[in-house]
Amino acid sequence: MTQIYNTISDPMYQRQLINWYENEEIDQWLLYSGDGWSAYYNSKNQTYTNKDILSNDDFLDFSKKTFKKEEKTIFISLGCGNSETEKYIMSNLSDEYTVDYIWVDTSTQMIDMSVENLKELKNNKKFLRADFGSDEFKSEINNLCKNYDRKVFAFFGGTFGNIKYTKIINILYNILDENDKIWIDIWIRKWKKVEDDLKLFEIYKKYLSDENDKKKFLLNKIISDWINPSDGEIILESSEHTESEALQFSFYFKFNKKVSIDIKNYNIVFLPGYSIKLIQVYRFWVDGFVNLLEGHNFKLLEKQTKWFDGQFLFERN
Repeated sequence: MTQIYNTISDPMYQRQLINWYENEEIDQWLLYSGDGWSAYYNSKNQTYTNKDILSNDDFLDFSKKTFKKEEKTIFISLGCGNSETEKYIMSNLSDEYTVDYIWVDTSTQMIDMSVENLKELKNNKKFLRADFGSDEFKSEINNLCKNYDRKVFAFFGGTFGNIKYTKIINILYNILDENDKIWIDIWIRKWKKVEDDLKLFEIYKKYLSDENDKKKFLLNKIISDWINPSDGEIILESSEHTESEALQFSFYFKFNKKVSIDIKNYNIVFLPGYSIKLIQVYRFWVDGFVNLLEGHNFKLLEKQTKWFDGQFLFERN
């Protein structure tokens, strides 16, 4: 029987939405609300071919280093969308492994997709609609994860690279208990030369094309809140973080006229020149990424890199 838990109320969502617009920065998970989930999957994996990124078999092989046959494991996937990768892993693990699954996302549409996608999976599974940065999530996950030998949290689909890493690493540290595992895949910055950074910039610049489904995904949320794309334009900026050796590519919607929107009788005004950050994408230098996590008291256990993609297993100290 499918069990679905919900920690997000409509008033909570509306209050957060107002705060994000007033701070001129949309929280990453909002992009997947409404029709955002379909816009995301229409644009997914348009940038690279399969030989450039980790395959399902790569994740399956890595899981055998992550799970232990002799331990009862709970596998918690954060922001996992339709659970495509997780389904492949657990469908192909041998019966020697005992792995239960908790799926976590903020989007009800993603939950419905995942429930349908995993309906044939025999593993014990639960579905949790939650913002994993909230106190409600931490309380709920502690209740759901009792009586397991091993807890493995996962960030798949490059989700980790869309959230401000100084924020998400601290959230993870406070969610995980000592010896809990975190399994992360990231987009990689393979070089540190200016000309190579410019090549990456050109890749993300293609998102601004009207023919690119990525642009539809980026605009989906503000359109749903009655902001007309013709009232501004998407701009792309890049910067480097010296402490992590990561490149950050940020997409903003910059207004060219005065715009007013209403959220549950609360009026918000944007003047010409105001910008809303839609999303950021980090490209990590591998050594810098490892140093970043180890500096926050996570120990590297395993890693695999493949062209522009990599996966890592850390343990909380």
